Amino acid sequence: MLGYVPNLLKLNGDGSDNLSFVFIPDAAKKQGHPTTPVAIRYHWFPDEPELPDSFFDFSKHFEIKVSRDFRCDTKVRELFYIKLDYVGEPEKPSERMYYFRLAANAPKLDFADDLALPCYEMRPGNYSLLK
Repeated sequence: MLGYVPNLLKLNGDGSDNLSFVFIPDAAKKQGHPTTPVAIRYHWFPDEPELPDSFFDFSKHFEIKVSRDFRCDTKVRELFYIKLDYVGEPEKPSERMYYFRLAANAPKLDFADDLALPCYEMRPGNYSLLK
């Protein structure tokens, strides 16, 4: 995992929680495209396990099972930044705040704002640490 976006709202209306993160698939690294990222949405309920701390370490390699979800496709500018508007000051231009959090040991990579990130969904138990 390269990094993640903290969930601002914490719980969804159905009692579930989710976390969005960015992965660079090993297949992309082997093919000479080390910066081909994908967005992954991890979705779980309170009685299901959250991701272990080791999952948030770039140096660890995981096999993950995901399903493609076109509905959450996004761009870097939409996933990595939060738009800040000034209430009561319409003349003041919006600003954006970098909100993406790098995983431990992850390199800082710069992606174009309009880079498309195909999205996949992962459920609890659909990952394993590779040795």
